[in-house]
Amino acid sequence: MAKKMNDQEIKDAVRKHYGGLVGRRAGPTGKVIGLDMTPEMVARARANARRAGLQNVEFRLGDAEKMPVDDASVDLVISNCVINLAPDKDRVFSEAFRVLKNGGRLMISDMVAEGLPDQLLEDRGAWCSCISGAMPEREYLGTIRRAGFSEVRVLARADLAPRFLGGAPDLKISSIRVGAVKTVAEDQSTICMSQKTVWRSQPRSQGAR
Repeated sequence: MAKKMNDQEIKDAVRKHYGGLVGRRAGPTGKVIGLDMTPEMVARARANARRAGLQNVEFRLGDAEKMPVDDASVDLVISNCVINLAPDKDRVFSEAFRVLKNGGRLMISDMVAEGLPDQLLEDRGAWCSCISGAMPEREYLGTIRRAGFSEVRVLARADLAPRFLGGAPDLKISSIRVGAVKTVAEDQSTICMSQKTVWRSQPRSQGAR
């Protein structure tokens, strides 16, 4: 009979599989950066990567609202049911936009909800289940667009069965997978430099001598 894993062992197994899967998909010339907000989880993730023999996976301590990642340095940002827990979702998506290269992609799965009752908003178990922090879908997608992303679209959806919703008639909870693209028309620093150069090339007026 297989040993039953406790909650921490399950989390470690998920991190090991997830990091290993992404690390192998990135290939020997690619690199994966994992982000966690607690030192304990970063240490566990690093240990799992060492045991798996992964050389192209790096784990950093940080917050999704302030990522320790350089501007325009990554090709893909992925997240699995975490952003709904963030207090400032606008900041999270703005950070994702900042760290992505032009043409880079955002690929996330998350929970969205309509008609959350007050008792769920105050329920700790519902928070841990990624329900209480969920936004309405239209508002969630609008937050991504406000950050500057284009081609924002829902790629997959799974609605929670009504029997799990506690009989609330207006409550709707769904898990969605969303894709988006960072597209920047032209570099703003180039525009500023061009304007500065044009301004400097203008002849002085007679009174400026």
